[in-house]
Amino acid sequence: MDTFYTQAIHAFRKHRAVVNVMSSGIAATLDENGVLSLIVILGGSISLVALVFAFITYRFYTYSIDE
Repeated sequence: MDTFYTQAIHAFRKHRAVVNVMSSGIAATLDENGVLSLIVILGGSISLVALVFAFITYRFYTYSIDE
């Protein structure tokens, strides 16, 4: 019969192995289409942030000129 301590150690090893398999599996399955999709999503997000930043700075600029 395992004690609580040995059960926790065995569970940790299993969990760590699952994480290693998942991370290597994700890296192995990332092909050209996956990289392209990632670039498109990140590019779109950066563009939206830049658009919001430009709008905010434009609003501050126009208010400072009017006063």
